[in-house]
Amino acid sequence: MTRPPGNRPLRRGAVAPAPAAARPAAEVQPWAENAAGAEGPSPRESAAARQALWVGLLLATAVSLAYAPIVRNDFVSYDDPPLIVENPIVNGGLSPGTLARAWTTFYRSNWMPLTWHSHQVVWALAGKTPLAHHLVNLALHVLNVLLVFWLARRITGLLRWTALWPAALAGALFGLHPLHVESVAWAAERKDVLSTAFWLLTCHAYLTYARRPGAARYALVAVLFALGLTAKPMLVTLPLALLLLDWWPLGRLRFGRAARSAGEPAARPWLEKIPLLVLSAGSSVVTYLAQKSGGAVASTNAYSIGSRVANAITSYATYLYKYVAPSGLAVFVPRPPAGPPGVAVLLSAVALGAITWLAWSRREREPWLLMGWLWYLGTLVPVIGLLQVGEQALAWRYTYVPMIGIDLALVLSLASLSGVRSSEKRIARARGGPLRPIPVAAGSGAILLALAAATSAQVMVWKDSETLYRFALRVTDRNHVALNNLGAIYLVEGRKQEALPLFEQAVAIQPEYFDGNRNLGKVLTDLHRYDLAIAALQTAVRLRPDEIDAHLDYAQALGDAGRLDQALSEYEWLGRHLPGDPRVPMHAGGALFTAEHYEEAIARFRQALALDPKNALALVNLGKCLQHLGRQDESVASFERALAIDPRQAGALTALGELQYARGEADAALQRFRLATEADPKLFRAAFMYAFVLHQQGKLDEAAQAYEKALQVDTESAAAHNNLGAIELVRGRYDLARDQFREALRIDPGYAEAKSNLARSEQHLPASPDPRRISP
Repeated sequence: MTRPPGNRPLRRGAVAPAPAAARPAAEVQPWAENAAGAEGPSPRESAAARQALWVGLLLATAVSLAYAPIVRNDFVSYDDPPLIVENPIVNGGLSPGTLARAWTTFYRSNWMPLTWHSHQVVWALAGKTPLAHHLVNLALHVLNVLLVFWLARRITGLLRWTALWPAALAGALFGLHPLHVESVAWAAERKDVLSTAFWLLTCHAYLTYARRPGAARYALVAVLFALGLTAKPMLVTLPLALLLLDWWPLGRLRFGRAARSAGEPAARPWLEKIPLLVLSAGSSVVTYLAQKSGGAVASTNAYSIGSRVANAITSYATYLYKYVAPSGLAVFVPRPPAGPPGVAVLLSAVALGAITWLAWSRREREPWLLMGWLWYLGTLVPVIGLLQVGEQALAWRYTYVPMIGIDLALVLSLASLSGVRSSEKRIARARGGPLRPIPVAAGSGAILLALAAATSAQVMVWKDSETLYRFALRVTDRNHVALNNLGAIYLVEGRKQEALPLFEQAVAIQPEYFDGNRNLGKVLTDLHRYDLAIAALQTAVRLRPDEIDAHLDYAQALGDAGRLDQALSEYEWLGRHLPGDPRVPMHAGGALFTAEHYEEAIARFRQALALDPKNALALVNLGKCLQHLGRQDESVASFERALAIDPRQAGALTALGELQYARGEADAALQRFRLATEADPKLFRAAFMYAFVLHQQGKLDEAAQAYEKALQVDTESAAAHNNLGAIELVRGRYDLARDQFREALRIDPGYAEAKSNLARSEQHLPASPDPRRISP
């Protein structure tokens, strides 16, 4: 029998060369597989299998411990809400309709039905509990670690290397490297860990098929590959990775004289890939159509071909650098508008060329170098930026599969240099003696511990949205996406003054940034700076004229600014484009309500109710219009209808509470306001009225806390600042009182009561007896 490369008999005193490309798969047997086949595993193979099982358990435990902080992680605002929490395919249940929709729609520029099904199952079992979604990602990552360990073990088995530690080290590097945290700790990246499981299962099925070809075994390869493509289309390069395995370690792909002398047809490995390449081509077309449908594919007008090539070169080098020094792994890495610096491109190209030359020159003696390097280069092609999707320069999640090639090349080289024991002879370095095992073990252990610590720290970066974006801003420069996303969190939390400068910075960095301009316009509208708001929203509408929500925000800003005719014109345009959308008459009614055109507003709200009879908010707004027209019975009926649809409708609870307060039913009103604040902590009017009634009842400590919560929702309420200052004045805290009165006057310079209270605080006099109530 022809011995596999690296295991030739040696003359006494000779030094073994490193392994060359492997012989055909039929000439060698994978680990723990008995060549005889009929007598079962030998005692030696059984012992090896038990040892491998214990190593697998150790790997699973180590990886789980490194990722333990994930149990405290929340969803993040970067893709988790639209892809999981708010995704109708996911939260619509396991009905035939939602199962079919996963296969028939391009939801948010994605076609990945198997991934949607995995989310559907988790949602059906645990709802929107973040822990369940994170644990499934972690379980899939642990499975992938074991599959990488098994893959490396089968490769070393083909080399007749009996040592288990190279495979264990490959699995540990893959499992504990911080580069892979993004794929695991990000709930929306289920597609990474799920598709990789099918990638690795396909590789294992192919190794089995290559050893004993057959139609059923090939069908299993094709089915696993097809399933992987439905989880994430990045698997399109897998047929080429299988060709690499054909070349080494399987030895099925040969060239020149070796191909002519082989018993197996030289074209067979190529022909076997044709059905798989057809699947890849189909997946590529579907993916391009999905990305194009959502506007995710950047045109060459945004990024030139030259800029894309330069970015691709530097990205290849950057990923390698971060493999060695994994720090500063931000969720979004901004792309320089002019592309990477020329010096960086040149140095990256030189480094990549040098590694390629080294791997090629050692292909006969150390073939795993070329195999691992080509695996890395090839599997990154779909996401390296030549076909730009999104605005990022690179993304760490893209390295989840490609770095398996680097892991294998590194570990197998270390094993060869360390003098691993084969079943026949000892393999040593071509020059000098083998590396000593104790330093190798100690060094590997230290590196793995450092990687595990870095991974745990990186998992904690994904604890919540604010932590994630603050970290990104700390480790990157001019990161307009992180600035915008952090500002969006503050905007939702009512921290408008903190959100404003973040949006301004984002737009200053990237003036044509849609999300930044839209959010800037929204916060400026809330702060009553209408001219600047309208300008920002005009830019947003220009950038994405088909984005309906941007048009709605623009029309609302026009209405709030008193430009009623322009606002109604915008709503008419929206009505023509969205004739059945209740949001259009709802927003138009809001503009008319602000302009005190109550009868016309009533007509719009009734139009919204005709389109959506269960629209509780439309009933609340209708009730407010009726209330302003003095039609109290009708308004109360409208509020009660809203509560019949949604008992926690905060607007209806607040409106009825104000009616009760006006009738002198303060305790009943207070209960309504409390329920409203619990139902919607961001509804300022409910929060203010709850504080106001407590203030009127003399419960100053509770009232002060309630005013503070109200100001967290709307920092620009002059009445809330004045009333909180009045409480501080009663408490004798004159400095705190003055701060509140001055803030009230900053917001409303003509606020007479705040002026009077400020004068009283400066003279250490008590405040005016009654708190200021906002108009209903």
